[in-house]
Amino acid sequence: MLRIVLIHFALFLLPFVAYAIWISITRRAQSKPAWRDGPNFWLASAGLVLVVGSLLILGTFRDAPSGASYTRAEFKDGKLIPGGYEKPADR
Repeated sequence: MLRIVLIHFALFLLPFVAYAIWISITRRAQSKPAWRDGPNFWLASAGLVLVVGSLLILGTFRDAPSGASYTRAEFKDGKLIPGGYEKPADR
């Protein structure tokens, strides 16, 4: 779980890091207003788009083996049988 949180935190910071690299390459870092007057709203928006996109991809494709079908959780004889992915039978 911590790994997933750190990955999404890094994805959020990625536009800020890219902007910092761009400032240092173009030598605009000499002036202090480069960060203060920078496009912080757009950097945060881009970071949020990256995080939301990665969450959608993670939720869609996580733990799903190729060609498997999902079986939902159910109660049988008073016991909970957890759901999960079932691999298709060999053909």
